[in-house]
Amino acid sequence: MPTLRYHYGERDGKNRPALPRIYWKQIYFAGVSMETCNYLYDVSMSYVNPGWQERYCELVKRIDRYLKKNYAGYFAGLQLYQTGPMNYVVVAVYYDVPGVSETLPCILHYVNEEYRDAVGHNVRRKQILKFDRARRLHGQPAPPSDCG
Repeated sequence: MPTLRYHYGERDGKNRPALPRIYWKQIYFAGVSMETCNYLYDVSMSYVNPGWQERYCELVKRIDRYLKKNYAGYFAGLQLYQTGPMNYVVVAVYYDVPGVSETLPCILHYVNEEYRDAVGHNVRRKQILKFDRARRLHGQPAPPSDCG
């Protein structure tokens, strides 16, 4: 496990508080600073049959790890919220970079296969927001030029 080393009060080249080096490796991908990029969201609700909640949470965590590893330039992460004993909301966060819309079908194919294999009909999902099918009316501006 790498050691995170920095000193209190230390500043980086842009006069920002210095962050541990491992952190900078996480937010840079192919020389692009992901901290300055905008994000796109897919939001879905899930109803999980009784007795399947733990398996469902593990499935979401497994999908998150896989997508972060294999689609790091496009996929920022999954957020899982529980809104009731058997009700969940999943927020998939993507970087707003060129090529994300073309990569989305591959990502969704993987996710759908994982759901089918792991939980079958024990989880019912309903898509609330899909960034590729919705028109943004207000919010983040166009991505900065260094995001792709």
